[in-house]
Amino acid sequence: SDLMRSNGSLADLKVVAHLRRRCVVNSADANMTFPRWRWMALDLSALGALLLMAALPARAEPRVVLAGHTMALGSIAYSADGRHVATGSYDRTAKVWEAATGKELVTLAGHGGTVEALAFSPDGTVLATGSYDGTAKLWDWAAGKELATFAGHSNMIRSLAYAPDGKTIASGSHDNTIKLWDVASGRERAVLRHAGAVRSLAFSHDGKVLASGSNDLTIKLWDVATGVEKATLLGHDRGIRGLAFSPDDGTLISGSMDSTVRLWDVSDRMEKMTLEGTDNEVLSVAVSPNGKLIVAGNQDDTFKVWDAESGKLLADVPNVGDRVRGVAFSPDGMLLATATMDALARLWGVVDLLAAGIQKPTGSLKGEELAS
Repeated sequence: SDLMRSNGSLADLKVVAHLRRRCVVNSADANMTFPRWRWMALDLSALGALLLMAALPARAEPRVVLAGHTMALGSIAYSADGRHVATGSYDRTAKVWEAATGKELVTLAGHGGTVEALAFSPDGTVLATGSYDGTAKLWDWAAGKELATFAGHSNMIRSLAYAPDGKTIASGSHDNTIKLWDVASGRERAVLRHAGAVRSLAFSHDGKVLASGSNDLTIKLWDVATGVEKATLLGHDRGIRGLAFSPDDGTLISGSMDSTVRLWDVSDRMEKMTLEGTDNEVLSVAVSPNGKLIVAGNQDDTFKVWDAESGKLLADVPNVGDRVRGVAFSPDGMLLATATMDALARLWGVVDLLAAGIQKPTGSLKGEELAS
């Protein structure tokens, strides 16, 4: 029966078999027992619904919700010690939160446009922000004090990264350039060029390589010390919105508006794998600290989790907020932070996400984000 096919555990099958035995009647008294058959059919239907509900995985729910911004979020980051989360918003502010409780600690106001990119310094004491006003700023966030403003882009900043040694900030802009800034002096020390807006940046963990993704459909690898282009990676057919290095720097993960997540061999400069399961624009990507999980945040209000080695889709979590613009793992890999355009950030238990597994999204898709 459909009930047996939809509930495959041995215990469930034994229950159904027992109820079936109780339903058997002789043909001689079939007419007088017809009402009993009807009620038993209803009982079986109800049991099937209960068994089906029991078989469904529990829906993952966020453990902490960060509410306080008045407009959509564009970025999110964890501090290196895992104690703090920073968010950037269309309300032109950045906020820093206590990760354990969701308490808002500070609001950083000073930009004249959306804060779409941010990153903590390696020691967690400084927050770098990049804005549509074309500037990047450094903040002593605990004191709520602006430390420096880096001005030089001729268009909005869409991406930003902090070098692992804390000495360099990289900013990517709609003016098709990446600028490398010396943190100590505030001086621009290099300009790197794409043929389209630079939507994503990531430093390798050893600090030697900067990866950049652009609306020109390319990913470029740059020598941080010299500013020389080392490689151009081709394969995406729309803009690249997210980049992340594996912990050993051997693999680069990219997410694109072409609805794909790709893994690249950094040494061979070749694509290794395209992850299956995405069917909508990818807006952000992250790799777990142990390198075992890859996450992508999507335009369709979902995020997905894969096994990094096999490429197997482990979790597809729907209805997690309006367009997942940012994803970030906590340093211990136990939590995943998401930033969405409903003005909320959420912290999810990774164990909860894996237990929830693959679920089907509900509701209609949002309009596509502009490729520009």
